[in-house]
Amino acid sequence: MVATISSSMKRAVGILISCVMVWAPLPNSNATNYYVSTSGSDTNPGTQALPWQTINNVNSTTFGPGDEILFQGGQTFTGPLIFTATSAGTAANPIVVSSYGTGLAIISSTSDGIDITDTQGFSISGLVITGVNHNTNTGRGIYLLNDLAGNVKLGPITIDSVTVNNFGYDGISIYGLNGSSGWNSVTITNSTSYANRDGVQSYGLANNANQNIFIDQVTTHDNPGRSGSGNPTGSGIGLGQTNGATIQRCVAYNNGASNTSATMLVLAIYSVVPGPLAGTTSALMSAKMTR
Repeated sequence: MVATISSSMKRAVGILISCVMVWAPLPNSNATNYYVSTSGSDTNPGTQALPWQTINNVNSTTFGPGDEILFQGGQTFTGPLIFTATSAGTAANPIVVSSYGTGLAIISSTSDGIDITDTQGFSISGLVITGVNHNTNTGRGIYLLNDLAGNVKLGPITIDSVTVNNFGYDGISIYGLNGSSGWNSVTITNSTSYANRDGVQSYGLANNANQNIFIDQVTTHDNPGRSGSGNPTGSGIGLGQTNGATIQRCVAYNNGASNTSATMLVLAIYSVVPGPLAGTTSALMSAKMTR
């Protein structure tokens, strides 16, 4: 038997397809790819054929939705890499920061590695971000900072397939430092944070400053912490002042060697600045979650 479709059914299917097409996210036709290579020149236009040479040009350029900043794989670039409110992407068309060519590009810095301050809509992937020496570095590997007034939530931010190491503070920081302002929709996947003070941390000045943080298949190890601190240091993953967080399929080990606080967060989600009870309870809960 051969099935037939009436003209009215065809019209209905056509309407349905049209509706689906309307809702599908469209690429930004005005987006530009920018390339950075140590063999380039900062007087170049930043194309793949004529790339920029240093991060300085990136820091002085304004980027928009769908733009990509691509560093040549296997090469080292001196940071920090800084993005402020003049550059912003969207959920459908984020600003992409990644590598091109063979291997992963390395961003090396004695302070922060990548700063994203008071802006949103970024996708960071396929990079090695190093602070060179944990004992002398003064910054954070990837630093998401929202200090906007007005209890503003920024996001989304996605971080995938990065390695962050040897920073004096957190490997990855998600901070809200003005009232209830913070982050909404931060995703960290398939990444490693090691040899920093702490692996991954979120913090806010008010409970629920941060919302919807998703962490999957992230390894944090050998983050020693710092002696003399009254708060826990050397944590694997510690999500503070966060509502709606998921930590799954993550591994934490050999963290906290220099921690002198009474507690240490292994893989934890907490709502208040951790004291002895809050820190201990969170660590026990998270240890159970990872089994």
